[in-house]
Amino acid sequence: LAVGRHGLLGKQNLYEHSIGVPLIMCGPGVPVGEKRDVLCYIHDIYPSLCEFIGIEVPNSVESKSFLSSIKNSESAHRSTLFFAYKDFQRAVRDERYKLIEYNVKGKRTTQLYDLHSDPWELRNLADEPDYSVNIRRLRRTLLKWKNKIGDKAEFP
Repeated sequence: LAVGRHGLLGKQNLYEHSIGVPLIMCGPGVPVGEKRDVLCYIHDIYPSLCEFIGIEVPNSVESKSFLSSIKNSESAHRSTLFFAYKDFQRAVRDERYKLIEYNVKGKRTTQLYDLHSDPWELRNLADEPDYSVNIRRLRRTLLKWKNKIGDKAEFP
């Protein structure tokens, strides 16, 4: 929950404090006392557990295992993540930047955050010319995700 951050109380937003989910794993073969900071979805847990215990992942599962990231701290899992809230908020992030786009009553609002220097997402870089290349790159990635999953939300 946002619990007041960004002036919000619930999870009706795409900021890290509301979409991030901590995951703690332990057991045979899981490195002790180590931390991984990889991009993954909560639905990636199931195929990871299947692979971990040596059973086949059903063909109907569309997510992918992050077991290689558990075993090897240098192994990346996903390069980007896509997020949606209702029909008016979309976001995409990579290892460093997050782009959030809003469409409220036909008006587009853009937010860009450098998650390395601003993990609390307090400084919107969207209007700073030095970051326009990041916005263009992430918008292309956002459109790829929207097309891949068949997202019909429209943005001006």
